[in-house]
This record gives sequence, C-alpha cells and structure tokens, in this order.
Amino acid sequence: MSRSRDVANIDTILTTKGDIYAATTASTPARLGVGTNGQVLTAASTTSTGLQWATPASGSTFVGCKLIRTTGQTIANNTATALQFDSESYDTDAFHSNVTNNSRITIPSGKAGKYLFVGNCFIDTGATSTVGRMESVLYKNGVQDNTTFIENTTSASSYETWTIHTVLDLAVGDYVQWFVKHQAGVSGTTDAMSLCVSYLGA
Repeated sequence: MSRSRDVANIDTILTTKGDIYAATTASTPARLGVGTNGQVLTAASTTSTGLQWATPASGSTFVGCKLIRTTGQTIANNTATALQFDSESYDTDAFHSNVTNNSRITIPSGKAGKYLFVGNCFIDTGATSTVGRMESVLYKNGVQDNTTFIENTTSASSYETWTIHTVLDLAVGDYVQWFVKHQAGVSGTTDAMSLCVSYLGA
C-alpha cells in the first residue's frame, strides 16, 4: 500500500476527534472510535482490531473493622480476660458481632491473608491502687499467640494502658481475641477501648 493511499484511507476512515487508525489484519485498515471520558485503551483479542476502550479497574477497597466498647469492662486482678466490644465504628465484611461472641474477630470468606491489628485500652483501678504488671496478647482460635505478647511493669499509678500492634497471617474462619491482664491487687475498669483490624492482602 502506497503512502498516498494510506493517507487517503485515514481521511476516509477517521471521522471523529480521538478516533484511532487500527487494523483488522496486517493489511486491512479500520477505525476504532474514540472511547468515553476516563476510559483507557486496552488489548482485546476478541475484537476485530485487537483493541478496545475500557473503564480502568477501580482502586483497592478498604477491608477491615474498628471495634469499640461504650461502657467500662471489669478486669479482675491477675486474670487473663478477653476484651469484649459492644459497638463498631465500621465493619466492612461482618468480621464481628456486637452480641454473639463479641470478643472475636472472625475472618470471612474470600479474605484470607495478612491482617494488621492495632489496639488501645486504658484501665482504672482506683485512686489508691497501683496497676502493676500489664500483659497484652492476641489469641488465635482460642490459643495464645506468643508472637503478639506485650508486657510492661508500670510505676505507681491507678491509670495505665494496654496496647497491641502486630500482623497475623489468617485463614478463612480463624478468629482472634485480645486478652489482657494486670496485677493491681484489685479489679479495674476499662476506658477508651478500641481495636482496629485492617486487611493487608493475601
């Protein structure tokens, strides 16, 4: 095909701003009409030109939950206790129930993978009490995961903090609980309790 004939074909085939000069075979020119705003050109073996305009895939969607407690929870002295959450700031995939087994975060179908856990909880044991040794750990399927264990000994204070911050690799159906423990000599009451769980990917 001569250059002049190529130019003639382009003038004939292309009719709209943004059209593309494509080919259905090595020697058969064709018009690929312009797409709509925001679309991108992609390979498509099922079309006559091997190309098509398509809307790009949307960005990743956040998956996870943030659990809170609206009232104080009593934590007995020197007793490992699962924190119980009665409310949610958000829960994208039904990880948690505020009523049934409300200490558990359970991995839903299709969401196996790595999860980031970040938690914070205060305890108040009274003006004259010393909280003493503090322990914080996650349990996976009812078994303590020692890789998540956090321990510290506090100064003489009645108001101290438990924290958790770790990544776990979890399968569908696995459930995770946050257990805490203190040695104040008396029971204490939690305050400002929250746990954020974020899916990082498979």
